[in-house]
Amino acid sequence: MSGKRERTNELKIFLSDDEKYVLDNKVKASGMRNKSEYIRHMILYNYTYDVNYDELREYNRQLSIIGKNINMIRERIFKTGNIYQNDVKEIKESNNTTKINASKVTTFLYHRVYDTNEKCTDIYICKKKSAFDTEMKYLKDNNYLTLKMEEMYLFLTNKIQIEKPVLLTFDDGYLWKNVIEVLEKYDLYGSGFIITGRFNDYSVYESENFELHSHTNNMHTAGYCKSGLQGGGILCKSEKDVLEDLNKSRDILKNPIALSYPFYDYNDRAIQLVKKAGFKMSFIGLGGKGGKTSVNGDLYKISRATIWDTTSFSKWKGYL
Repeated sequence: MSGKRERTNELKIFLSDDEKYVLDNKVKASGMRNKSEYIRHMILYNYTYDVNYDELREYNRQLSIIGKNINMIRERIFKTGNIYQNDVKEIKESNNTTKINASKVTTFLYHRVYDTNEKCTDIYICKKKSAFDTEMKYLKDNNYLTLKMEEMYLFLTNKIQIEKPVLLTFDDGYLWKNVIEVLEKYDLYGSGFIITGRFNDYSVYESENFELHSHTNNMHTAGYCKSGLQGGGILCKSEKDVLEDLNKSRDILKNPIALSYPFYDYNDRAIQLVKKAGFKMSFIGLGGKGGKTSVNGDLYKISRATIWDTTSFSKWKGYL
């Protein structure tokens, strides 16, 4: 070699055996003439990345939690000898189901949602569509998971973990077209408790974002019994009549798992008959306990926060 060396600044580094092994293999794979050329190229033309592994660690933690949920199902299979289809089917994908398990879930109760060109006869239980839209947008923007009913059951029985759960319920069956439009707009889920004896065509309620459950078949008549808030028939009708009504409603709706007591009226006998009819959960109302139900709480007295036409957005948000 003639002339002066172009590069006169020496760089000295120390490597462990493992690091030297990695360097040697990278030099070979690069096709460069020697280590000096390879190191110069890496220093001058490549980039150094500061990799944040927090997201990967969180992903692994969530996988671990999912594994625990699966193990719970596995243990139940070994103990009972049965594989329950709902355990497998209803654990749904979501973007917030496994970070921190909430200890309670808020359940909202609406009745009718009306648009500006529609009349709502009982205005007190009616909600303007624009106000309902604002509330649903808030849930979407703040990453709340609106539960399907099976997910509600799995959450309350401590079989799945959910960070920000909320259940949206709607009673009676009137003016739900507006409900479904808003739910589909924000890709949220709701459950309607319908009085099956008053409706013949359920196609208007068909939506991937909406499911139907029972509000009895024909026991939503005020004053039938002398007790309760409004004297719903479930309080005093004969056991035979109550079970016939509940079973008819379940048959029409193809075995829903949940029931809402008409007029929020229930007693110990009513709860036992609801269980006997095959329902896994039943709902009360009027905002008892702020509409919140704890994990492992009473599945047949699930509290709901009733939303009236006069319920302000700030009060609604306070239930969360």
